[in-house]
Amino acid sequence: MILKDIFSHLPATKLTRQTNHFSMSTTDKWITIIVVGIIVIYPGVLIAGAAAHKLLSLISVVNFVTAIGILVYWLQHQIRISQHVIDLPEIVVLCIEAGVITCAALALKNLQSDGWLKIIQYIVFGIHTLGLICFLLFMLFFEMNRTV
Repeated sequence: MILKDIFSHLPATKLTRQTNHFSMSTTDKWITIIVVGIIVIYPGVLIAGAAAHKLLSLISVVNFVTAIGILVYWLQHQIRISQHVIDLPEIVVLCIEAGVITCAALALKNLQSDGWLKIIQYIVFGIHTLGLICFLLFMLFFEMNRTV
């Protein structure tokens, strides 16, 4: 109900609850499969990093790749649309992801890094994991119908 209230103000879309999960389009199914695959990678990184005693470097690589992916997706989306309206939350997320890229690069450069850098990498890893899980749940329970 909260998500419906948050996204119901969008003028070009209509948010409806899915009643039949098998009515998803082929593109939506592929996106779901890709997101589930990415979510499976995150615990795999934790297990492999803990087993090889390289947890910080693996988490830094995943954080770096995720942040780059978010920025590339945003840039590609901005190039594709005709009207450019950038809201404050969007700017905040982009700045945070730029900071994540910087911290991940710094952590990869200095593997014997400070404690604050390790903590930031672990927190960002958890935030990215939770964000992916929330995105998957949103995709499975709601669909966006274009009305324009």
